[in-house]
Amino acid sequence: MGSPNVKGLLTEILTEQAGEFTPYNPMPALQSRDTTLKEKITNFLGQNIFEGGRSGQRMAQNIMDFADYTPVSPLYNAPQAFMDVQQAANLKSAILPALMFGAELSGTGGITKKAANKAKNIYDAAPFSKAEYSGAAPDRSKLTFLRYKPKDLPPRMVSALEAIDAPNSAFKAEMIKDIKRGQELGGDSWYNTEELRDWFINELGEKNGDAHWRHFMSLMGTTSPGSKVDANIGNAAFVRKRMLDNEVVPGSNKTYLQALKDVTKLNDAQILAKTRAEGFGHKTGGAQEMATARYVQGGYEGSTQPGVALTKSSMVENPKPKGFTQSLIGNQTNIAADLHFTRYMAMASGSPDWLGNSADVGKQFKEEILAQYPKAKKYFTSRKVGDKVQDVFAPKKAVKDGVVPMDAIKDQPTVWTDRPNDNEYAAFEEYIRKLADELDMTPSQVQANLWMGAADRTGVDPSSQGTFMELFRTRAAKRAEKEGITQAQAIRNFIRNEGSGLLALPIAAGGAYNIYGGMNEEN
Repeated sequence: MGSPNVKGLLTEILTEQAGEFTPYNPMPALQSRDTTLKEKITNFLGQNIFEGGRSGQRMAQNIMDFADYTPVSPLYNAPQAFMDVQQAANLKSAILPALMFGAELSGTGGITKKAANKAKNIYDAAPFSKAEYSGAAPDRSKLTFLRYKPKDLPPRMVSALEAIDAPNSAFKAEMIKDIKRGQELGGDSWYNTEELRDWFINELGEKNGDAHWRHFMSLMGTTSPGSKVDANIGNAAFVRKRMLDNEVVPGSNKTYLQALKDVTKLNDAQILAKTRAEGFGHKTGGAQEMATARYVQGGYEGSTQPGVALTKSSMVENPKPKGFTQSLIGNQTNIAADLHFTRYMAMASGSPDWLGNSADVGKQFKEEILAQYPKAKKYFTSRKVGDKVQDVFAPKKAVKDGVVPMDAIKDQPTVWTDRPNDNEYAAFEEYIRKLADELDMTPSQVQANLWMGAADRTGVDPSSQGTFMELFRTRAAKRAEKEGITQAQAIRNFIRNEGSGLLALPIAAGGAYNIYGGMNEEN
């Protein structure tokens, strides 16, 4: 890729029809509704930045659509636009980084002091400083994901729903009690990220701020499998930085985004997960990279897939990460049927069909089971997690073989399955919508309230208690303390991708991969 005199040539094109334009303030012209002007800019970018051809035009069109954030082109793909813009931004031209950030830029691609001074310090305000920051946020989603609905529900799902909805169901009464408890703890506001959206807009402008907020929320979803919320925020920030920095993957000649585009199977994703910097590894890192790859490849756009069987379609791909992102941007239908929600439904049924095939358990649990049922020894194994040994139990087989009774393990949250099957997710969402109507809540509020209110029952880690914005602030405060800066500076650095540009906190000791192994998982 060459490095043409971008500023000079583009100035000539733009000044011909847009008197407001200056080389260091191109946005007024780019936001013009003049189709002819947009075509000229697109053609220029395609020919001079991306070396022409259909591929060059496609990338240029993505950039123009991204700059305007009006997806009028059938080629529009938001993740791809981030990729194309960042590739172009490597040229250090005046115009291309401006497309990324919508602000006046210095010659090196950074945001100038003049532009930075336009943003206000709104980060020290108390939580819920505005009414719109509490309760259910506006629905800013652009679509609702369809879920696969089988002709007949699996027996275990039927038994769980019947157990909860039975007349005078003690379990449903307990569930509502837990939901109300979660409401008292602030669960109604858990998914409200309007304040974070305002922070992005404060730094990057209305259109680009909204685009970057959505992008980060999407990465919160893709990096959520198996993760506590605190680690989830950190890994989402880390993945975002890898993208914005156009990082070359260690041991390859590909950028991180190019590598994600080439992921086709879980093994590819697991290899990519092992390239994360020290401190950012995760035992479900492969699943996280797989979800991120699908997002980058356009799998989160809700497009129809002619000729693809429903059981193999995007309807069944990453339903929880998609639901988590949807809840974070206000969607009123899709939910995150996470590990804890699934456990709750499983415990309601009491059926061994909801037991997991393998479960991490503590030393005390193992000793108590073996003391009562010595023959259960063959159902215990172990694995190495760093320099520690993690005990593993096979609950479903132990119960179905009649060696360990259900009553002996039913209150141990980790023995239950951690996610619904592909043919069960739609039923989960439908039930929550029904319950939400009964309780005058949104579905995501019901899920969040249950998650917080039943934490002691399902094993939510104490570090994950609090609303998303409270946990985000905590993460920023930790980063600020580590770097010796203010919390407001840490947030700004993250949004602008300046300095470290991270809210992640690398762990100094131990290997990066599987660093969280053996801990309770949150999502």
